[in-house]
Order: sequence, then structure tokens, then C-alpha cells
Amino acid sequence: MAKAAKSERGARVVDRATLAQVPTPERTRTWITFGHEEVIATVTEQLEAAGFAIESSQFCLTRGGDARMFATLDLSEQLTDGVSLTIGVQNSFDKCVALGFMAGSRVNPCKNLAFRSDLMVAQKHTRFGADRFLEDIQQAVRSLDSFKKEESARIDTLRQKALSDETPET
Repeated sequence: MAKAAKSERGARVVDRATLAQVPTPERTRTWITFGHEEVIATVTEQLEAAGFAIESSQFCLTRGGDARMFATLDLSEQLTDGVSLTIGVQNSFDKCVALGFMAGSRVNPCKNLAFRSDLMVAQKHTRFGADRFLEDIQQAVRSLDSFKKEESARIDTLRQKALSDETPET
């Protein structure tokens, strides 16, 4: 297995196989944990079932015991020239980050897990959290085509704005 790269903030960039090896803490009566790989598998299955193909992915683990996971899934869908439709996923075992799903855009050369997002799903790790997370992901994936059209139009509008070197618009 290749050595994981470290980011400036101590996070480790890992492969998907490493996610599956991270031990999931025991569930309690009120706090339900989900393995990082389990969350990625759920999102991947829903995207593929809706006809979206994942072109590339990145996974990042952070905190003691790899308690937090952040991932980006770049889809083969292009919003506009040079900008891909990107999905962000998050999970944690330390009760600091909810199960999360974000849809957004990323300039294709940018490979540092940074992207802009609008569509967001967040679900607490509760007894019914897994069911609600799956329902929310299914709904979010169904709305990706609409999001894609709106985001493409937003990017095209921004590209047509003229900016001067002296006084850039904000």
C-alpha cells in the first residue's frame, strides 16, 4: 500500500481500500456510527443507479483514529468547459461532523478536495439517521440534473462578465 500524503492541517489523503480498514466505533442506544467506506458505498451506489459515472475520487482522513472522513467524487458530467460536477461526502466518529453530501463544481485542474457547493444534505448519527441519509441522498441525486443546469448557467454568466485589472468586481 502506498504511503498516504499529508495535508497542511494534518489530514491524510488515502485510497478507498484504506477507508474500509478504519475501525468503526461501537454504536450506542442513541448514537449510530457508520463506517467511512459504508457511507462512500451508499453515495456511489445512488449515483451509479441514477446514471452518473465517477471519473475520479479523493479521500481524506483526519483526527485521532481517523475519526473524520472527507471525500470528493468528480463525476464525468461537465457543467461547462473545464468545470466538473463534483460531489463532496463527509462522515465522523467524533460527533463533530454530520453525515454529509454536497453537490458542487470544481475547476478540473484543482485536485485538493476544494470545490464550490450549493446542494447539501446533512444527517446526524441517530437511530434513524441511516434511513434518512439514504432518503436524502436519493432525493439529492434525483435533483442533480436540475442543479447541473443551474450551476452551468451561473458559471457561464460569470464567464461573460468583464473585469478590469484596476477595479475587479466583487
